[in-house]
Amino acid sequence: WQIVVGTGVYMDDIDTEVQARTETALRELREALAGIRIADTGYMYVFDSNKQMLIHPNSNLDRTQFDDLLNPVTGQPIGDELIRVADTGKELHYLWDRPEDPGNYVYEKLSLVRYMPGFDWYICSSVYIDELQSSANTLSSRLLSLASVTLLLALLISAAFINRLTRPLESLARTAKRIRAGDLDARSNICRDDEVGTLAASFDNMVGRLKESIDVLDSKVRARTRELLDTTVKAQRMNAVGQLSGGMAHDFNNLLTVINGSLILAEQHYKDSPGLQDTLAPAHRATRRSAELIERLLSFSRQQPLQPRITDVGQAVGETVLFLRSILGQGISVQYYKPDTPLLASLDPATFENALVNLAINARDAMQGRGQLTLTLQSVSEATPTCFDEAVLPGHYLSLGVSDDGCGFSPSTLSQAQEPFFTTKTASNHSGLGLSMVYGFVKQSGGYIKLHNNPGPGATITLLLPLVTELPEQASTTMSTTAEAALPDTLKGQLFLLVDDDDDVRLVVRQQLTTLGIHIIEASDGDEAAELIGSLPSLDGLLSDVVMPGHTDGFALASKMTARFPDATVVLMTGYAGRHQSTERLSVHQQNVLKKPFDTATLARTLAQAAAGKHPND
Repeated sequence: WQIVVGTGVYMDDIDTEVQARTETALRELREALAGIRIADTGYMYVFDSNKQMLIHPNSNLDRTQFDDLLNPVTGQPIGDELIRVADTGKELHYLWDRPEDPGNYVYEKLSLVRYMPGFDWYICSSVYIDELQSSANTLSSRLLSLASVTLLLALLISAAFINRLTRPLESLARTAKRIRAGDLDARSNICRDDEVGTLAASFDNMVGRLKESIDVLDSKVRARTRELLDTTVKAQRMNAVGQLSGGMAHDFNNLLTVINGSLILAEQHYKDSPGLQDTLAPAHRATRRSAELIERLLSFSRQQPLQPRITDVGQAVGETVLFLRSILGQGISVQYYKPDTPLLASLDPATFENALVNLAINARDAMQGRGQLTLTLQSVSEATPTCFDEAVLPGHYLSLGVSDDGCGFSPSTLSQAQEPFFTTKTASNHSGLGLSMVYGFVKQSGGYIKLHNNPGPGATITLLLPLVTELPEQASTTMSTTAEAALPDTLKGQLFLLVDDDDDVRLVVRQQLTTLGIHIIEASDGDEAAELIGSLPSLDGLLSDVVMPGHTDGFALASKMTARFPDATVVLMTGYAGRHQSTERLSVHQQNVLKKPFDTATLARTLAQAAAGKHPND
């Protein structure tokens, strides 16, 4: 195009701008260095390559030419020596005077020098050696004294803790064993004002309330059942029991949360005590079994939503078989056959285990406590299975057969066995809900069930469940039952609002959150929490119970929290949401729901998932 494009600038404008920026940098650096002190009288100063002192705390040297100042030791200009040691990692040792003794150049000093090529500046630090030595000696003496005292105190405290902790924990473990054996009148009777005392009191209180509630539940169920014997609306029986068990589950799960959290805190606080893990293990097992009991109460009325995940059915059945061998008695021989390749299904592992336990107990009763129970797991052939409760849709399935050599089904029993409250057992403690619960689980899991008598003695119940043939990308993490998610560093140090109407639950959860490095503000009900959300300038997260007294529940708090702080992490805790909470409302917050009781690892994993915006099934 034969066009020339050019630009021009006056050099004096550049010089003026450079000078202005240099003055600004010097002013800011002077203000910064003015507040820096090294030891008692040490300081920092700046000069340029022309030995012009740009910044110095001594007004006699500040903004002066100091190229005539000599090092009393070498007789050389001290400016040249400072420039030579710049960025070498070495210090310049020299003699100088003190402010209180001017002109007497006998005091040892050292300086470190760094060169700033962009400004052609040298930044130096200067300190008297005797001040550094004095500080180091003082620090060493204090550290040695502190270490000695700490070691002595640690030895004394460890000895006292071991003696004080082991004895009541052994008593608590013996009590837990008695309760596990069925003695609900057992109590630890430990009275102390520490964590062990709190754990023992909560444990005794839980056992007492559990026994009382079971007695009340038994009496109310019997009374209600007698009232409904002459009616054809059998669903009302299930509804009554479901409401009662749901209310109990909320209180029991709160108690189990306190007990489980106290056990974990005791392990953390006294983890170095010999034999602690063995002592607490029975209590851990007792709380897990108690939690499973609550789950069964909820599944009693099919009001407990399933939480399906990709599960290795062969492994899950194998783990349940180990449990069955310990509860069925020595008269029952349990055999388990499975294929060499894993068979995967999408199901709720806890409800699946409960279904197997119900089938095994029914088989034990049919064999009158003596016989052989056989579990057979296999994939079905391409031919569509027949004789199930309804026509089986084409697809891939796995089959789990539970066989016994007992008395088998009579024709009338075979036609009514899956109906709720139907039972052939005369004992008052049999509700007739075993097979009904199994049937509900199978249908919720998209499967089928078949009951039939064997050619020889006994009967077989076969469960047909959809087989997972293509593992989702997320399944590798879903199938892991032992991996514990670590709390992200972004959550540590954040401020969370903790809401629960149970004081003991708040105490335990607060300690768990504090252990994870999260700061806590507490509220005892939803109304108080709503006021805090509206008044506090900032909050990073919310951990709230669902059902609380007052006008504001956990769902309303979650909505208010996300509206006020859109980036906040929200997790809801629940022992049982209650019938007034619809399935639709629960599903809205499902990715952030934490079921009670829970341990610290589960809490950390749920917080991490909520912070990342993930669903637990992911």
